[in-house]
Amino acid sequence: MEQEFASFLEKYGEIGFVTKVTQPLIYANGLPGAKLGEIVMFENGAKGIISGLEEKFLEILNLTSAAVKVGSRLARSGEKLKVPVGKDFLGKIIDPLGRPLGVTAMPGKPAASSGSSEIIYRDIISAPVGITGRKPVSRALSTGVSVVDLLAPLGKGQREVVLGDRKSGKTQFLIRALLSQVEEGAVGIYCIIGKSKGVIRQTYHALFEVKNYKRVGNGIIMIASSAEDPASMIYTAPYTAMTMAEYFRDLGHDVVLVLDDMTTHAKVYREISLLGRHFPGRNLYPGDIFSVHAAILERAGSFVVNGKEAAITCLPVAETAQGDLVNYIVTNLMSMTDGHLFFDYDLFLEGRRPALNPFISVTRVGHQVQTPLKRDIGIQALSLLNSASKLRFFAKFGAELNESVRETLKKEEQIIAIFEQDADVIIQSDLQLILFGFFWSNLWKDKTQEEIKETIAKLRESYDSDQTFRTQAKSAIDRSNSVKALVANLSLLNKKYV
Repeated sequence: MEQEFASFLEKYGEIGFVTKVTQPLIYANGLPGAKLGEIVMFENGAKGIISGLEEKFLEILNLTSAAVKVGSRLARSGEKLKVPVGKDFLGKIIDPLGRPLGVTAMPGKPAASSGSSEIIYRDIISAPVGITGRKPVSRALSTGVSVVDLLAPLGKGQREVVLGDRKSGKTQFLIRALLSQVEEGAVGIYCIIGKSKGVIRQTYHALFEVKNYKRVGNGIIMIASSAEDPASMIYTAPYTAMTMAEYFRDLGHDVVLVLDDMTTHAKVYREISLLGRHFPGRNLYPGDIFSVHAAILERAGSFVVNGKEAAITCLPVAETAQGDLVNYIVTNLMSMTDGHLFFDYDLFLEGRRPALNPFISVTRVGHQVQTPLKRDIGIQALSLLNSASKLRFFAKFGAELNESVRETLKKEEQIIAIFEQDADVIIQSDLQLILFGFFWSNLWKDKTQEEIKETIAKLRESYDSDQTFRTQAKSAIDRSNSVKALVANLSLLNKKYV
């Protein structure tokens, strides 16, 4: 470290001295040639990034947990903040600076090394690709979660914010969506921003448990910053994750990126800004919080890479408090994304899994990539749920229910049973359509919710093990452009499989 520090001093001939420390911010004078965003090195080996330039001092964000004392010397490095990216990180968990976090995804798998030929360094802050290098979102993205894929569909390259209170099922959905896409050949990046080590450990095991690792583990990278890390590390995490995503995009891969969560990122940025005595705005957040988040999310999208299409699908997470959707950071993220998925805590308490509220959730570009059949299913399902919701409201007042009303409420219970999924279940896109077609044909009209769930479990087993079933199901779907046509084409499957 002393040799590196001495080499920087000799190279630039400039030296600075620390005048004040307010962790994670350090103030220094000297270094007349310093530039905004440049990395500086302190004599104890700690590194920082210049976050502010004033006439009489420099504002430096400490990138390490090492203590820096007043009077310490510092030198310029002449470099911007770069992080290692590469294929060697697949199947591993790293921190926002690209350093392995102790354990690899599977025993015996070597940790990433910066000396590997597969690893290069990239600036974590870069300008988004311009309009000429982009394409409209045109390909559907299957999450493996029926209620999302049919009612609030996503497209590859979409930016969709995931909202909900704590413990409302957001993480379970995100893990399933990531695993589902990695199974289809995409690269999955899960970025944890300022969570507890317990949450990091749980997410790690959910992503890299043995059965998942054998199937898709080599297609996932986990980037984690804990609540115990320096504020600078937490702030850097989403930039590192997006930089890693851009590396794989440039290789022609589709990438699914989860940023969990951006409300914590905003709070950390607010903390840094207030310590730096920057002028506070609404809710004490700095005035540039919108542009900070927008600069990250704008780097996602659908792109043209070597004449082919490659996409970064970004799923930022925002935490609500008691379902409050008008929170400052939440509304900011909603305004800069292509829609939102709202996980309702009240539905979660009722036992709905996943607890997605389809009436509040919005997808602005997802419907344009759906087939006519999927679009029709979404319209019919939402119409049924909406009608049933209104009828249940009147039923609370003791209104007499006629046969038609009771039938509608019964169909609502049945469609909810179809959309029910355990946390570790992924349902393929074609099977989702088949299940809805069987339901809509009234074959299950006399079944209870439990009986429907048992039937669905058997159909899932048949779909996984019976090639004939899959072939016939795909044929029925390909010949259908509406729910009515699907019901008619499924008649060949009815007797054998239902």
